[in-house]
Amino acid sequence: MMKKQWLALLILFLFLVLVFQGIIPTPLTEENKSLIYEERESQLSAYSDDWNGLSNFRKLIEEQEDYQVATIISNPLILKKLPKPQETLFVSIGVEKRYDPVQVEVLLEFVKQGGRILLMDDFGQADSLSKKFGISFTGKKIWSKEFEKNISFIKREIQFQEKRYTLLFNAPSVLIEVEDTIFETEVLLTTTEETWIDENKNGKLEMYEGDVQRKDPMVIEASLSHEPRVICVADASLFINDMLEKEDNKAFALALVRHLLPNGTVIFDESRHIQDSVIENAVYTFENGYIYFIHIFLVTSGSSQTVQTVLLVLKFIVIGVMFYVFFLFYAATKNPKRYRSFYDPTYRVKYQFGGLNRQWRLYHLLNSVLQERYGLIFVDAEHVYHESTKQIISLRDKKVLKKLLGDPILEKFYLRPDKGYSLEKITEVYNHIMAMKK
Repeated sequence: MMKKQWLALLILFLFLVLVFQGIIPTPLTEENKSLIYEERESQLSAYSDDWNGLSNFRKLIEEQEDYQVATIISNPLILKKLPKPQETLFVSIGVEKRYDPVQVEVLLEFVKQGGRILLMDDFGQADSLSKKFGISFTGKKIWSKEFEKNISFIKREIQFQEKRYTLLFNAPSVLIEVEDTIFETEVLLTTTEETWIDENKNGKLEMYEGDVQRKDPMVIEASLSHEPRVICVADASLFINDMLEKEDNKAFALALVRHLLPNGTVIFDESRHIQDSVIENAVYTFENGYIYFIHIFLVTSGSSQTVQTVLLVLKFIVIGVMFYVFFLFYAATKNPKRYRSFYDPTYRVKYQFGGLNRQWRLYHLLNSVLQERYGLIFVDAEHVYHESTKQIISLRDKKVLKKLLGDPILEKFYLRPDKGYSLEKITEVYNHIMAMKK
């Protein structure tokens, strides 16, 4: 009997590995099936001391005498067992894994019974939960003229609880209010009319080709019975270690927690983060939300060993099918983008001849010269923000290039940097750039 049990376990394990690696395809699997879960550094963990961790935010709450801090590492379903949900704040930041329907219903019931939720995300999977509260995370990239040093760092002021805070966001998104909900929603902060929204969600800000300039919500509160129950913030990295000390972010973080829960228990949900490796994800997913199914199915019954063995094998098969269905809608979702833009508008290039992509390195060198000479800040591959005139300029406009460069050779090169160039031609372009730099 034991050999048959181990054989069934081995078959189940191999099945799960094949699904994780994309060898057994699912209808929603991405083109590159082996990257359903790519190996990458963990981020936005309440116990990470890295720049993109939340350990300082967690410690800030632990230092307050009115709060106790707890953590969920397996499944939010344990909230069903809380004796006093009205004394609990559930914090979910950076939702890298979707909340499944069962978890959503448990969290909704938790809020109805008096529980509070702080939900912070930008390009992740928070929408799987937030819509129940009348709020939707759009996942749209934004760019605002109200930035500090880097175009990813957007500065906004918010009037909150009779105090004014200056916040510095890190590559935020925007929210929208949705109908068909029992909750009353209130917008606490919006972007300004000087903000561009990536309406087509292609990751680029095409200023004159469909993207729009308007005000959209960044922070929304959902209330029930005139009590604040849920606050959604369209930036997962507002309170990370690298951002918490910026401007009034730290003060606002504590004010936000106290507004939702004056005292009680603050629970950080760690179950929504993708782990560092495929194996860790396999183990993590096994624990995350479906362990109770295994507990149910492994309770065998029957009058003989043969019957029990057959039932056990059948139950393992059921578990395998259940995991497969689970992966159809869960594991094959896109991983969210990184929570921090590494593009630096003060980027400088030390050009070296030869090697791969030499013309592209020369192209970036020319961009650096343009930045330094004219005070330009690159918004995307085609548009720059001119600090003196406060205007957005297209660098694909030949008239603009002619005015900025004043050199036919550089104009031709700038419009076609992907063209094949000989070493002699590259040298000529380089010499013209150095002449313009003087």
